[in-house]
Amino acid sequence: MRFLRWVISVAIRVRPNLLAKPRLRRTPLRVPLSRKPLGTRRFGSAIGLALSLVLAGCHHQSPSEPIDTSLTGRWSTTLMRGPCAGDWSMIELTLTQSGSTLSGELVTRDGVHFPVSGNLTGDSGGITVPVPVGTGECEPVLFQISSIGRDSGGHAVSFSGQIHGSCCGTLLESFMFTRQAGA
Repeated sequence: MRFLRWVISVAIRVRPNLLAKPRLRRTPLRVPLSRKPLGTRRFGSAIGLALSLVLAGCHHQSPSEPIDTSLTGRWSTTLMRGPCAGDWSMIELTLTQSGSTLSGELVTRDGVHFPVSGNLTGDSGGITVPVPVGTGECEPVLFQISSIGRDSGGHAVSFSGQIHGSCCGTLLESFMFTRQAGA
């Protein structure tokens, strides 16, 4: 026991604050090769990551930027049976939309051209195709639009519904126009 007291007394003379409570360091620990305190680089990286995530989330169009939801463009579809004026088994429709008004041209597989007009309110409306006199007792053909397919950005990529009319028989068939590439 005497030996232990002697060791403690010598240790206290050599390092007087050996048994005292350790003081907290006033200077922060530093990362090697940096003048920044330890933890500052991690905190800065976390802020940078958070800002980049916020900015990436803001990349989408803001609500103030209008999304082009119109049917303006070139569309195509196939029909099982069309009016007796031309080959309607494959048709291309070029539309221009101004507000709720639609106008344009329909071209059949064999190259017969028809003017079109119509309207669209929300995701429904109609496109009328007058069939010329002299091709049978034909009424105008109506493409009744019941739904519009949209991509993740809200742009119209297809529209579908029923075709109605009477030309060389009754026309009643489902259709789905799809947007042509580059249109």
